[in-house]
Amino acid sequence: MSRLAHRLTEVGALCWRVAPARLKRTELARKLFGDAELRARYRTGPRFTEAILRWMEPNRGHTMYDVWLDYALSTNLRGAWVVDVLQQYQPVRGRRALDVGCAYGGFSVAFAEAGGR
Repeated sequence: MSRLAHRLTEVGALCWRVAPARLKRTELARKLFGDAELRARYRTGPRFTEAILRWMEPNRGHTMYDVWLDYALSTNLRGAWVVDVLQQYQPVRGRRALDVGCAYGGFSVAFAEAGGR
């Protein structure tokens, strides 16, 4: 995600946090600002966040819903952490990786963003 898009997402999240309760009750506000807050927290793009939320919707109400949603949305953060650890030992740029059992692909995304293939 570009630096500008990330910053705009953070601003949207801030707007949601300070918005009056009556505004938060509207579906449009939840769609516009609620997703922005998630994207800012997890550093995910709008299409990925929307896809995960849509995919997880049948599970809403399950006691594990928040855990599953957190795991899915934090995939890019966990991938970036793994790449940071790897870079302490070996540069990633130009290297190839095979991500077996990639789940949501966070490691692959982070590896590509660091210059890997």
